[in-house]
Amino acid sequence: MNFPDTIIDITEENNCPMYKLGDEFNVCGTALLMPPDKAVCLILVKDITDLFGTPGLGSKGQFRCSGCTGRVRLEYRRDLSFTLPPPRKSDAELATITGLLNRFEFFRSLEGDQVGEVVRLVRLKKYDAGEMIIRRGSMAGTSTSSLRERWRCWGMTGSALPS
Repeated sequence: MNFPDTIIDITEENNCPMYKLGDEFNVCGTALLMPPDKAVCLILVKDITDLFGTPGLGSKGQFRCSGCTGRVRLEYRRDLSFTLPPPRKSDAELATITGLLNRFEFFRSLEGDQVGEVVRLVRLKKYDAGEMIIRRGSMAGTSTSSLRERWRCWGMTGSALPS
């Protein structure tokens, strides 16, 4: 089941241990894109999943999380024009990642700031020589699926994706 593309903002926060006022979540197909550098709260994921099962759900509205040690009030709206969060990377790290991505023909075909938009989603991880990165038969399908959802969401921002 695919959920409608939706933006969810925290509009009120009361001692929530994980999120703060203004944090934004994006629902895209079957993916929930979390705010940058934030862990997943399974209570909130269940609340969001339950919300989408509500009959007659409007295109915008408010709801509260069911809570743990804290609570948040959230506002949702179905919107295809959401923007990516600002990068939390140093200029040097942004330049490094951009340089690495530009080595691949696929990324060289992107126009304008499209590579910059991809860089915001990438986490740079360094590996030692000979270190195992991908193991044949490992559970790469989950990562691949998540990446596909992020690309699909990225394409909805109005940027043209190469075919």
